Amino acid sequence: RACGYIRLPRIKKRGIPCMLDVKDQWPLILVRSMPKLIQPTARVILSPYYLIAKKTMRDSTSICAMSDGFVNWSLGFSNRVKSNFDFVAPLTSPNELLTEKQIEEDMLWWSEKGVEKNDSYRIMFVGSFSKVFDFDAIFRAANKLSEKNINYEFVLCGDGELANDLKDKASKYRNIKVIEWIDRSKIITLSQMSSAFIAPYKNSPDFMISIPNKIIDALKLSMPLLSSLKGEVGALIKDNKVGLGYGDNTSLSSCTQSLINDNKLQREMSNNAKELYKKEFEFDKVYGSLVD
Repeated sequence: RACGYIRLPRIKKRGIPCMLDVKDQWPLILVRSMPKLIQPTARVILSPYYLIAKKTMRDSTSICAMSDGFVNWSLGFSNRVKSNFDFVAPLTSPNELLTEKQIEEDMLWWSEKGVEKNDSYRIMFVGSFSKVFDFDAIFRAANKLSEKNINYEFVLCGDGELANDLKDKASKYRNIKVIEWIDRSKIITLSQMSSAFIAPYKNSPDFMISIPNKIIDALKLSMPLLSSLKGEVGALIKDNKVGLGYGDNTSLSSCTQSLINDNKLQREMSNNAKELYKKEFEFDKVYGSLVD
């Protein structure tokens, strides 16, 4: 970001078009990460970074971001007039085809981890084990579902600062498995044995205006999405009927039960996810548009 600020005056002087890709609410995220008591002081100390960020955004020919929310935030934050070159490029990825050998090897690997293709309603998570996610919601849902003798399973895959804590908590649950970080082929084979994808993001301001890549991954895998995230993701789920949102008056356990008890709803949301991915997030379409 600092390099961008240093180079932009020279780029602008030479009349060279410049695109700025905005991935987070820097430097606001620095202040938000601090205790509330010292945030006003931190805001003053970091004020030069605010000026740098705003000037960089204003001087760029184009603002590119993962969602409309992020583009709009960038415009408002920098007091920049919207340009015809400002656009959204979702965080999607190329399609991958697995060989029969890959599938066979992965299925054997999953079997060794205790994950089999069976009649359990399996909900998968793939991502970082970090504080941006509310994993406690999963354990609360597990308690409720177990009380009702519902056949379910959560499989959580990833790595990060909360890994040991999650493994310790999950060891007390028969229906929650915590697996290490997995590659793309294992994500695909796990999805073939799973029924839904959970994205338990906390409702922080930056995530509420974004569409994280894990959301797009769920759509790509044609899986109903369970998420507590409001804002852009909440609207996407509701408007396109690609999953269920929990939080406030609706629990994760009740959302899970709704999908388990309604095969038609499960199929409908799965099909909607597949169609939405093709329409809005398909890799060649997104990056073909960016190149154009």
